[in-house]
Amino acid sequence: MVRYRIRLWHHEQLWGDFIVEPQRSEAVVQALLALWSAGQGYRCELARASDERRILESGPQGVRVLGVEYLFEAIPASAPA
Repeated sequence: MVRYRIRLWHHEQLWGDFIVEPQRSEAVVQALLALWSAGQGYRCELARASDERRILESGPQGVRVLGVEYLFEAIPASAPA
């Protein structure tokens, strides 16, 4: 399962990061990138989750996950998602 992050700028102002979850992620990423074209002042950086870091709690009832941080690697603009 692949997760993607799209970092979106509009007229060189950062608008935010969008995380695309695994369900049909490649099709969703391609559709979103097509919506945000450079001709309209948008710039996108695409990254793929390569690993994850988990924050755990250990107690008498066992171990539970408190949080997950995905670690992303940039995908060159010329490479397919």
